[in-house]
Amino acid sequence: MQVLVCSFFISSLVLVTFAQVPPYIKVCGRKNPQLNQCIKNSVESLRTKLHTGIPELNVPALEYLEIEEGLPLANSNEIKASAKQVKLLGLSGFIINDIKMDLDTKSIDIDVSFKQVQLEGDYEVTAKIIVPVSGKGPIKIDANDVTAKVSIHYRLVNTKKGQRMHFPSMTCKLRIANYHSRFITRDSQDATLSEAINSVINNSQQEILDGIIPSLERSISRKILELANKVTKNFTYDELFPDRE
Repeated sequence: MQVLVCSFFISSLVLVTFAQVPPYIKVCGRKNPQLNQCIKNSVESLRTKLHTGIPELNVPALEYLEIEEGLPLANSNEIKASAKQVKLLGLSGFIINDIKMDLDTKSIDIDVSFKQVQLEGDYEVTAKIIVPVSGKGPIKIDANDVTAKVSIHYRLVNTKKGQRMHFPSMTCKLRIANYHSRFITRDSQDATLSEAINSVINNSQQEILDGIIPSLERSISRKILELANKVTKNFTYDELFPDRE
C-alpha cells in the first residue's frame, strides 16, 4: 500500500530525470513545456524495470515492499490486532493519475492508484465476539481501490560539484476503499476460530483502516525520503533536471 507509493515515487522523481541515463530511462528537461506528461510517460515505460528493481541506481524492487517496524491495526475493547514482518505486494500495478512538478516552489505532487494491493504478515489478534477469542498466525489482506496522494518538497544545497537536491519533508495521504482478510491461526486447527477472527476483521473495516493508514503513511514517507536522498546525493541538480526542453 504504500507503494506505493514509496518505490513508485522514487521512479517518478529520480529515475526519469537521470543525467547519465541508461537507455531504458527517458530524460525530461526542465524547460519541456509538457514536463509533467513527459515524466508520466517515462515512469510508465519503466514499469517492468521497477517490478524487479534497478540495482545500479539503488532502487529496490516494487515487489515486495517490507515494513520492518510492523503495523498496529486496532486497539479497542472489541478488537486488538497487530502485525509483524509486513510485506506489501502488487505495487507494480500502479496507475498514474497525475504528476505535477513545480520548479518555482520546488515541489512535486503525485496522484496514483492501485486496483489491489496485498498485505501479508504475522498477526496477533484478540477479539470479543460472543466470547473472547484470540489467535496468532499468517494473514493476507487484499486492499481494493487504493489511492495515494504524495507531496514532496526539495531544496538546493551548494556543494563543490554544484547544487544538489535534498528532500527534507513530504506528506503522503492514503485511501483504501475496502479490503478482505484471510487469517489462519497457528494456535489451533479449528477452522471455526479462524472464521470467527476473519469475521471480526472484515466487519471492523473502518476501525482497522483508521489504525493501519497513519502507520503506513509514516513508513512510506520515511522510506521515500531516505531513498530519494541516497540517490540524489550522487548528482547535481543540472544533471538530474537538464536546463533544456
